[in-house]
Amino acid sequence: KDPIRWQGDQENLYVYLGGDPANWVDPSGESWLIAGAVAVGAVIVDSVRIFLNAWDSSRRRYPYDDLDPFSERYRHCLASCELTQRYASGYAEALGDWHEEIGADPTHPNCDVDRANNREGREAGQDPETDCSLSCYGFAESL
Repeated sequence: KDPIRWQGDQENLYVYLGGDPANWVDPSGESWLIAGAVAVGAVIVDSVRIFLNAWDSSRRRYPYDDLDPFSERYRHCLASCELTQRYASGYAEALGDWHEEIGADPTHPNCDVDRANNREGREAGQDPETDCSLSCYGFAESL
């Protein structure tokens, strides 16, 4: 169990071990390696969740076609906006560019369009008060 118990304001006393006390051991609760691995894993999982939520939101707004230009603009903008608000613009840019490079032919013209949509989302996400869904919907509809 977490050696500081409930002083860390965490109900799950095993969270510092990634919720897996059978496979991770940190008797002092101060191992930076375990904490770092858990933190990186949490960011990755959260980033995937943001992408999946953007895809789902896009399908609800534009149910007729995943490759519709409005859907594409909205989905890319929304994911980049939320990643920028949650983490940082540089992280959102790196992840968005990586997604374009592994997900499709990087020389395809849509990759440049998708990168521009990602850029719009990062710009909107710079303001923490921005409602990414509304901002990106307005952007998508401005086609």
